Amino acid sequence: MKETKFKQTDIGLIPEDWEVKKLSDEFEIQTGLTPSTEDESYYGSEYLFVSPADLGERKFITKTGKMLSKKGFALCRKYPAGSILYTCIGSTIGKCGVAQFELTSNQQINAVLPNKNYECGYIYYVLYCKADEIKNMAGLQAVPIINKTEFGNTLIQVPPTKGEQESIANALSQMDDLIEVLDEQIEKKILIKQGAMQQLLTGKTRLQGFSRPWVEKTIEELGCLTGAGVDKKNVEDETPVRLVNYLDVFKRDVIFDRDLDFWTTADETKLQQCDVQEGDVFFTPSSEMPYDIALSAVAKESMPNVCYSYHIYRLRFSESIDLDFKAYMFKTADFYNQANVTCEGSGKRYVISLTKFRKMKIFYPSDIDEQHAIANILSTMDDEIQTLQEERDKYVLVKQGMMQQLLTGKIRLN
Repeated sequence: MKETKFKQTDIGLIPEDWEVKKLSDEFEIQTGLTPSTEDESYYGSEYLFVSPADLGERKFITKTGKMLSKKGFALCRKYPAGSILYTCIGSTIGKCGVAQFELTSNQQINAVLPNKNYECGYIYYVLYCKADEIKNMAGLQAVPIINKTEFGNTLIQVPPTKGEQESIANALSQMDDLIEVLDEQIEKKILIKQGAMQQLLTGKTRLQGFSRPWVEKTIEELGCLTGAGVDKKNVEDETPVRLVNYLDVFKRDVIFDRDLDFWTTADETKLQQCDVQEGDVFFTPSSEMPYDIALSAVAKESMPNVCYSYHIYRLRFSESIDLDFKAYMFKTADFYNQANVTCEGSGKRYVISLTKFRKMKIFYPSDIDEQHAIANILSTMDDEIQTLQEERDKYVLVKQGMMQQLLTGKIRLN
């Protein structure tokens, strides 16, 4: 590696021997289109048809949610391998990927076609890093959009030789490869855990040494389920409190005091009625999608001056259940299916009333030692997944640092 001298340009400091190029001056840019959805013969399983949902997870595009038939593909603009597909409409502006083989896209995506004078991997990383800048081109609109001309006006920094571009792209690709391996390991571990949960939490597989019967109870038989939590309005003369919010339940299996950072106020009645004690389980009673209802998280400790919000339900148990087991006991396909069938709504919002939620049933081991043994197996799996996720996050940070150095020429590769 070597350092170099810099010059000031329209996009900031770059090495003296680098150049600033306008994207459309160097590359052909095309916008996708969508064959009529009224003709089913246009759709099949032969050709990848890229939408924004297919971009952003990994560098190379190898699969898509929808695919086209030969007939449908014939109607579309065809992007060769090495093309960079870039989302230019909506909240996902900036998501991008590289075509690994010939494919096409819908009209929400602009494609930067390969140029033999440039390394496509290098251009991909430059555009990836310019996501915020490109988003800002759209300004404030109900539906942000960047047309092909505006996208083509993007300025990019270019090293003097294709060889240097390749060296930069290869270094960053190696980091992507490491991250992808970890992603695959995490995905595999999650699938194994999901399979174990559906066996261990339903009694289909019993752990050795346990033979006491399992029991089925309704939520209201387990304890007291309440709603009507604290709203998010700050009222003078009320007591400041932190909230267990909807997203705290949606994103977690367990909740600790340190996780909570949203402040509001509550009166004395709410402070008493909506408090959070160790072992309380919270549920999401509503969502835009039925399958996001009845997600749960357990409070792993009592939390002074914390209340739950009006967007969630709280279950306070009247019988002894292993604390760690509470984090998993409601995460079965059967419980989620009950929620899916029981919820009411259409299109925009689905909800389960307190009355109906209390009637939902749960099947679990009566032996608290068996509960603990099951929870111990699942928590060990969670620890393994978390370790991999932390390692992945570390490599993501390393990659971000490398991009800041390599794509600006602050570090040069020999």
